[in-house]
Amino acid sequence: MWIKAQDGSLINSDKIISINVFETRLFAVTGYDSMTHTDIVTDLGYYEKSDVEKIKTVLYCALAEQYEPFTMPPIDGLKEWNSIPISKEGE
Repeated sequence: MWIKAQDGSLINSDKIISINVFETRLFAVTGYDSMTHTDIVTDLGYYEKSDVEKIKTVLYCALAEQYEPFTMPPIDGLKEWNSIPISKEGE
């Protein structure tokens, strides 16, 4: 599956090790640089603190369902995201 980041770049989900949140930033870890001993990260988008965890959950659901492709929402287009139902504990 391909993920289109907020900046328009494409990320192959097969290369993603983890998806993390730091403050208002949602990013994917795509590797490890053994020379600098740091993770290789790709920004997926920047959002309000109240929205970033919900977007991460929707992205995980899309990965589990193998949607193709998945486009990260723009920072100013989140109104429709508030109506997306999130299943809890296998519902």
